[in-house]
Amino acid sequence: MRPERLVYDSSPIIALARAGWGDLLHEVGDALIPNAVATEIEAGPPRDPARLWLAGSSLPRIPAPPSSAAIQAWGLGAGETAVLACVADAPAERLAVLDDKAARRCAEALGLRVTGTMGLLLRARQSGVLGAVSPVIGDLIRAGLYVDDRLARATRAQAGE
Repeated sequence: MRPERLVYDSSPIIALARAGWGDLLHEVGDALIPNAVATEIEAGPPRDPARLWLAGSSLPRIPAPPSSAAIQAWGLGAGETAVLACVADAPAERLAVLDDKAARRCAEALGLRVTGTMGLLLRARQSGVLGAVSPVIGDLIRAGLYVDDRLARATRAQAGE
């Protein structure tokens, strides 16, 4: 089996880049960015941290395969649809990284593996890339990411903090 690839949606990229933690996206594992996700980020303001981070990123961009009728039925955005189509194309080898609630429900309904920004922080902590998740969670919140208090507490607890 080939190594797992993380397929990023725009929200984790935007949140981490705006919080100053964009490099985690490189460090957590092999990653892919669907072209539709890159397009969403590139449509942002010229000085947007996520747009600037993406412009300097070496993460591979890929075209998404056609999405199934089951994915299309959820009426998700282009980025979420592309992420799910990429993961559905190789479900044993790919993990969707997205925060959108409807997209996560779709992934789960289709039996696709999924995590979000907090799950990504746990992976970084468990792999030794991060010494602690608490400072990153604080930075994400200050950068404008809504993080439910229960989710933040659970993430800290799972990280042993």
